[in-house]
Amino acid sequence: MKEGIILVVSKKMDKNAETNRRRNEHKLIRLGRKARENLGLMEDKVVELWSDDDPKNKANRSKVLHIYQAYSADLKEVKKNMPKEEYLRVGFVTSQTFRYLCSDRHVDKADNIWLADSVEEILVGADPEFALLDSDKFIYAAHVEGLSFNGELASDGPLAELRPNPEIDVDKFISNIKNILTNNNRLEYINGYRWYAHPYYNAEGEENYVYGIGGHIHVGTPKLALHELENDKPVQYSMFGILNYILNHFIAIPFMYIEGVDDSIKRRVKSGYGIGRYFRTDRERLEYRVLSGAWLKHPTIAKAVVGTAKAIAESYYKYVVDMSPKKAFKEAFNFNENFNKLRAKINNLAVAKEFAMFISADEIDDILRGEAELPRNELKEILKCLKKLPTYNKYSEYIDLFIELVKYSLNDGLKASPYFKTAWRQNKKLRYVEE
Repeated sequence: MKEGIILVVSKKMDKNAETNRRRNEHKLIRLGRKARENLGLMEDKVVELWSDDDPKNKANRSKVLHIYQAYSADLKEVKKNMPKEEYLRVGFVTSQTFRYLCSDRHVDKADNIWLADSVEEILVGADPEFALLDSDKFIYAAHVEGLSFNGELASDGPLAELRPNPEIDVDKFISNIKNILTNNNRLEYINGYRWYAHPYYNAEGEENYVYGIGGHIHVGTPKLALHELENDKPVQYSMFGILNYILNHFIAIPFMYIEGVDDSIKRRVKSGYGIGRYFRTDRERLEYRVLSGAWLKHPTIAKAVVGTAKAIAESYYKYVVDMSPKKAFKEAFNFNENFNKLRAKINNLAVAKEFAMFISADEIDDILRGEAELPRNELKEILKCLKKLPTYNKYSEYIDLFIELVKYSLNDGLKASPYFKTAWRQNKKLRYVEE
């Protein structure tokens, strides 16, 4: 459930925070009974709040607060000055909490605040890489004048990299990528080159060296999934690690067929990038590092991959929060074990069974490196499982598209050029064999 709420600073809560630290008002939101009824929060103990004026606020300025009864003096004050429909959406916080959520020290009321008692609308971001070619000659991106390490269009050593703003909405995120590729002021430095998105690139004269091209996706984490684990970093890390393997199972393995199985394997074997067990946690989010930058070949592929990854992540975190993080993972470890010890247990966990994850972590690693083959019937089963996700109805457009692309790729029916400039700039349709 996600609702809009009007947030008001409570002087009474500020005073209590100063005089009685044991009460810790900064961790509370106080609501009247009628507001709790109106917002559907009579049975809830905590909620997540964030400002809706910028998607980044969902990641950087959201906060989990415990629900307490509002003070009668606060309720009387707002009731005198507000229409009934607003009064029934009011929540009270300290000025410190208000400033954190709203980034504004000059007001004491805000009506652009979202409140949720469940996992709602996680952010997705990415930093896909691509190679710059002068005809067929590899151009080291960091040596291109005007292309610095920082910015939305940048260099990351040998490769160029996009860093679009994250979004809650998948289509808006894809639009952010397109905007960089069509309007960024650094395009003048790379317009003369060919833009190449593929699992890897063999630089001329360096046949034994492969530049692995990364297509990392950043998956936001709901604060409702983190707040119970603030003091349990190994468990928090393992929560990300399990999601990493669920994404490997349902995204990375099928994506091998979209990017080309041989090319997918070569990237991992020759460059060492994209190994299934490697992931990062950056600013309390998963940086999913297994995919190559081949999804940048066409906006249709990008939309399918990012949208399906978001659907899986939201389903995962919904399960974790509904179960409660500590309960969801208590069977997995003693809170002392590290993630490497957990890998062997993943398929025995309730969360893995919930997602019908039938390939072990070690087997996934072997498939991604080309040391084991995946029978086609098992691939079909993976694709079927995607339609059983709790978020399928919400994200069916992206999941169905992803499944379609995999099936066309199985029969060599997907034709997407690694030279992707015109695909994004001229809205060229993705080509299939029968066309």
